[in-house]
Amino acid sequence: MNVDKYISVTGELHCEIPNKNLESFKGNMIINGKDHTLSEKQLLLKGASLQNTDWVIGIVVYTGEETKIMMNS
Repeated sequence: MNVDKYISVTGELHCEIPNKNLESFKGNMIINGKDHTLSEKQLLLKGASLQNTDWVIGIVVYTGEETKIMMNS
């Protein structure tokens, strides 16, 4: 795997305000000038695990009291 091309990734993340709806997420990410739409299919909640995946690039969106899991507890 060649990770050198990911060392200089730049971008912006625009997403909905924190809420407790676990089945919804809307946002978009601009990476190196290219726009990517985000939905709940790209969202991993606390405790989730990935299978059959060689590598992942991730970004933390909400932390602390603003996480969907914490808002549901």
